Amino acid sequence: MTERSPARETASGPDRLCFGSDYAIWSPKWLIEKFMAYELPEDLKQEYHVDLTFEIKRKILGENAARLYGIDIAAQTAKLSRDGIGGGG
Repeated sequence: MTERSPARETASGPDRLCFGSDYAIWSPKWLIEKFMAYELPEDLKQEYHVDLTFEIKRKILGENAARLYGIDIAAQTAKLSRDGIGGGG
């Protein structure tokens, strides 16, 4: 069994991961869909006492970066919903 360390968990973990790719793609939809569908194998979940939940995937895909750059997600979502592209008219 792997020993859990508070220092290691503070230095890493779902609140400190951001998605990134150097693959030059115009639309990352397929990549995001694959990531969202991915499930950790049971042996890794048990050995490392981790899971890749929907909430953790959201953090990795954008919420952590938003926090890092000081972006208010709710305010930005509201703003984009009102522009001509965001569907708000």
